[in-house]
Amino acid sequence: MLRECLDSVIESIKDFESEIEIIISDNASMDGTDKMVRAYLISFPFITYYRNEENIGAERNVRSLTKRVAGKYIWILGDDDKVTKNAIGIIMQYIKLNYDLVINNYSVWSKDFSKLIKNFFFRIQSEETFSNPNDILSKFGIHLGYVSSLVFKKSCFIKRPDKEYDFFLDYGYPQVYAAYYGLFPKCNVIYNPIPVVCNRGNNSGGYDWYKYNVIGMSLILNKLKYIGYTLKAVNKAQCRIIKEFVVHDILVKIRDNKSTNGLFVLMFPYYKKYFIFWGVCVPLLLIPKAPISFIYKFIKSRVVKIK
Repeated sequence: MLRECLDSVIESIKDFESEIEIIISDNASMDGTDKMVRAYLISFPFITYYRNEENIGAERNVRSLTKRVAGKYIWILGDDDKVTKNAIGIIMQYIKLNYDLVINNYSVWSKDFSKLIKNFFFRIQSEETFSNPNDILSKFGIHLGYVSSLVFKKSCFIKRPDKEYDFFLDYGYPQVYAAYYGLFPKCNVIYNPIPVVCNRGNNSGGYDWYKYNVIGMSLILNKLKYIGYTLKAVNKAQCRIIKEFVVHDILVKIRDNKSTNGLFVLMFPYYKKYFIFWGVCVPLLLIPKAPISFIYKFIKSRVVKIK
């Protein structure tokens, strides 16, 4: 998938070659990535390639990349994503205005990019600026976890101490904490409504979903309270995890007749004070599995209306 990603960036980078560097960090892959990339190095001198001697994990690999950046801004792209032809041009216009962070809209595609699933991930259709990081936390919450949609000012992203970044390594998404840490107490952020990234959908797996997206994100959000984020903004972001991720996952498990055992015990320590946990998640977990199709369709329609 890296070849598709690289080709899209190289196409978009035209006329900006002297202002851009591409850094590839090969996390000790065994699929011939090194041979494929070296062919690109011959034709494109703005590409730099590093290979780790051993797999250091995705989160550490991201941090190693950020420390190798020479430029003022960082755009961390997952190797399974692609960028649009006009992406670099749009981003260059924003960073020349000295924003700390550019949050970009993106489109969602099928795994083989043959079908467009969603034109706009974020429904916000107009450009919007932010100076208060609490407003960003309230509006975007854990969606900053999709780093392919973010362009950071380097000084902002590496502002947090390494030991605090390391605390979240085992729970995933330490870059979310790094982003919110770097934006506080005052920031200059812009949201770009034009999709510049093509997200490859249905291409995740092989990890503990609840550990990362439920527990890990909750730990990050609670930590933000101690650096000065308001309780209101943190609580709003916490509730969005349940509304946008957990409820859907439980409904899918009900539909597919899969076990939801243990989810209450897992979530209770982190979400016990939220009404949405008791009012929505707990009733869903107590629903008998039959008739599954009727329950799924009925509850899904109610949840959509509530949202």
